Amino acid sequence: MLMATTFDWEIPFYKNCKVSKTRPQIDPGTVEMIRDYNRLDVELYEFSKRLFEESLQKKEAAVQEGLAALRALPTPGAVQGFCNSALGAGRFVVNKIASAV
Repeated sequence: MLMATTFDWEIPFYKNCKVSKTRPQIDPGTVEMIRDYNRLDVELYEFSKRLFEESLQKKEAAVQEGLAALRALPTPGAVQGFCNSALGAGRFVVNKIASAV
């Protein structure tokens, strides 16, 4: 919603389809090794996270307004949901083809 507010995008509908109820357990030593190997990525992530949170605070009212408007939208019917899914799958395939060329 922050990006939509920042760039004045309209979001016609949103459905979160990538939600996992359970997460695999990872050995703490493995997590620490990954952090060590990716310490610069972690540093960049932390910096970006701070920027994101500052931006979110500055635009909190607009983001809340956008979220309320998004939540008020009706859920699409079965046919429209299928079309949205098919369109998303088509975009995915086109992106994969374009990146392979």
